[in-house]
Amino acid sequence: MSLSACVTRILSLNGFPPELKTRDIQAAFSEYENERGGFKIKWIDDTSLLIVFNDAAVAKRAYLNTLVNPPPQFTSPTSDSAACLRPYDGPDAQNVIAAVNSRATGHRTRASISASSSNVLAGIGSMGSMGGIAQLQ
Repeated sequence: MSLSACVTRILSLNGFPPELKTRDIQAAFSEYENERGGFKIKWIDDTSLLIVFNDAAVAKRAYLNTLVNPPPQFTSPTSDSAACLRPYDGPDAQNVIAAVNSRATGHRTRASISASSSNVLAGIGSMGSMGGIAQLQ
């Protein structure tokens, strides 16, 4: 199964420590911040978010580099579990991109989660059959 262009622009990150803040995610992906439009973060809950890149090639490079060299902040010192990074293939991928692109420049806080979060969570749950899922350790 091939992924659409909109899907390849979105990475799902979940299972990271709830103490992580937006600035920690920004730091982990800082090398892509100014590349071809950079990225924006859409929080789903305390341990799940979407990273929406402006360019699919940058998203792919960020994905592969993160798998090879996982940032230390994506693992919890008090837990054996590690964060899971994967391309997002939810049915609302195009809506996620539109919503994130319509925001003003900059990253918003967790309190700004949109009403479509339940769709995003459903999409995250449906990714089990998709290739490219990796735990970061």
